[in-house]
Amino acid sequence: MTAENGALVVNFRLSPAPEAEAVRGAEERNPNDFIIRLDTNSITNEMARTGTNLRYLTEFRSDHNYYGEPLGYPLRRVERAVPGGLLGSFHGSLYEFHQNHALNARPFFQVGPLRPSRRNQYGFSLSGPLLRDRLSFSFAWGQVRDSGFVNGNVQVPLAEERLPRTTDPEQRAIIAGLLQAYPAQLPNLPHVSKRHLNTNAFRDIRNTAFSLHLDGRLPSGDRIAFDEQFSDTQEDPFELVIGQNPQTNTRPQSVRLTYVRSLSSSTVAQVSANYNRLAAVLLPTERYQNLLQSLGIPEVPDIDLGEELSNIGMPGQGIPRRRYENHYYLAPQLTHSAGRHQLAAGFSVKHLWDSDERTSNGRGTLLFNRDTLVDPVTGQQRTASAVDNFLLGQASRLSLSVGNQYRGYRNWEWTAYVQDRFTTRPGLQLTWGLRYEALTAPREVNNLFQFQHDTDANNFAPQAGFAWT
Repeated sequence: MTAENGALVVNFRLSPAPEAEAVRGAEERNPNDFIIRLDTNSITNEMARTGTNLRYLTEFRSDHNYYGEPLGYPLRRVERAVPGGLLGSFHGSLYEFHQNHALNARPFFQVGPLRPSRRNQYGFSLSGPLLRDRLSFSFAWGQVRDSGFVNGNVQVPLAEERLPRTTDPEQRAIIAGLLQAYPAQLPNLPHVSKRHLNTNAFRDIRNTAFSLHLDGRLPSGDRIAFDEQFSDTQEDPFELVIGQNPQTNTRPQSVRLTYVRSLSSSTVAQVSANYNRLAAVLLPTERYQNLLQSLGIPEVPDIDLGEELSNIGMPGQGIPRRRYENHYYLAPQLTHSAGRHQLAAGFSVKHLWDSDERTSNGRGTLLFNRDTLVDPVTGQQRTASAVDNFLLGQASRLSLSVGNQYRGYRNWEWTAYVQDRFTTRPGLQLTWGLRYEALTAPREVNNLFQFQHDTDANNFAPQAGFAWT
């Protein structure tokens, strides 16, 4: 710095801040750890996906929306019930697959021996005629039972941090109840961080699924096809810390009906009607809800302790959550062959009924931070960690959401397309097409929310491609 008549010297000293505790490895996760998410595209696509997740485009078709297709997520694609040939005899299969911990490898970071686990996957399929030359069926059913211990890492209290420090009797009882959420084991990886524990917790997954396909031929020669697919998955999650993961139930199902009529030797009309439904319910586990039940507290709040201790509950995850999707489709199509041209044109209309209840902070979230406080015994100021504040019952913040958090959305999707597949000469085929889409702005059924955008109606997608053998 300079003064008017010369240099001004200013001496000062910076006091070092309190040393922050290192919690290296706090974010390390076992690959089996459940990450809370609700990707409805992923859930429903699993019903039809086989093999690798990556899909390769084999041809351009204007009745498909290819946005996202290279990553395995075709959007606004009508999955029709595809008519097949009538079956003349019965066929069936039966399978069972078993896997257990005896031949599994121990994870690299696991402390101690591999804990028991097992997986059983079994089912059967059966197909054959119901009415000779008129109606046939294919049916498949299967179950998965997957249970055993999951290994992972959490931050738990030290031996001297296992008792409340507050003098208030009511607070002591609550904190003592919350401390029961942590495993009784003490930290066993001090070289990672002083509170680091590698441990195991039990998980149980139950899945039942079936599919039914019917093929029929009417006396007029018209064909019908019917598909139904159903899956029900229930998971009792592992909880290295009680409340870490939600009780999960997902139930996707679909019903499809397709009617095909030949108008002439070169023209075929087809109409498909679909109904898809998804129910996904994520709830706090019973063990978590019972932590404070003896104290007459039915709803346990989420406890956010930053990086010093693993959280109790699921702060910020919006649990409980209930989501229901009901989608209705109608998709007529006309195909016509003329010389070297194969023409296709059609449209589809889709009505979406989506309902969601996500109670973020519905039970309340208590945040405990590192800060400076007055020692109730000595009266002196000292720096308290988040763990200290938790044991003293001194929360930094309470977040609580109130009111109706249910939302029901309704909207429409309209699609029209035309396509020509033209064989110029043997071995070379050209394809061109045009697709149009219009998506109406969603409407909330109780007028609790207004979207800030209008109908999206300017979506034209020209497509062109060639295939050369």
